[in-house]
Amino acid sequence: IDRGYIFKKKYLKILQKYIDHISFETIQIVDLAKKNYDFLSNKVFLVTNGIDEKYVKRLNLENNTYEDKLNIITYVARIGIYEKNTEFFLEVLEKLNLDNTWKVHILGSIEEEFKLKIENFYKKNNHLITKIIFHGNISSRKTLYDYYSKSKIFCLTSRTEGFPLVFPEAIYFGNYIVTTDVSGAKDITSNEKYGTIVRSNNANDYANIVNNLISSDNLNKELSDSIKVFAKKNYTWQSI
Repeated sequence: IDRGYIFKKKYLKILQKYIDHISFETIQIVDLAKKNYDFLSNKVFLVTNGIDEKYVKRLNLENNTYEDKLNIITYVARIGIYEKNTEFFLEVLEKLNLDNTWKVHILGSIEEEFKLKIENFYKKNNHLITKIIFHGNISSRKTLYDYYSKSKIFCLTSRTEGFPLVFPEAIYFGNYIVTTDVSGAKDITSNEKYGTIVRSNNANDYANIVNNLISSDNLNKELSDSIKVFAKKNYTWQSI
């Protein structure tokens, strides 16, 4: 028996009369909290990260239809920090079968010590210089959303996450998500209906999933439209 757990439970029972609401970001944690702290179950709520649809509309940004999208994969993170596991994404990129139409846009500030890894990556993969583009920090939210709107696939390779804001941003614009098994992955993909969770730490496995997407008819207008409907229903701040 975890004595620390028992103490915390007893402590919460004392405090419960002062608690109005407790929010968690994922369905899994909400269910776990209700199970372990049944006396708080009527005070536990799901409040995920979301996107402000009214703000997006004020930007006068086009939420492109699938026909207007380009063959783009987006990756948004602080490049090079441990949690984001960007070095793993570099391994994946080496294994992608990018033809003359597909490009990968990598957006986010780059840690100084990681810049050498990027240089070495290009030296080793000179043929990818025009296909894989590191943009650095994007301070304009409109510019960031424009990339989401043009892309078809969003990739995340983090070791750990809470509920990343990039998830609702990506699906709002109809992106199919390929992600490592982080918190929120099941929710944002609707149990992999609108994305794929890579549960191994194997670059071949991750690359195979992306390669299959870009070489098949799995990506299409119907799927992209369904992702947008799912996002609007569950992941705009207005719906939340």
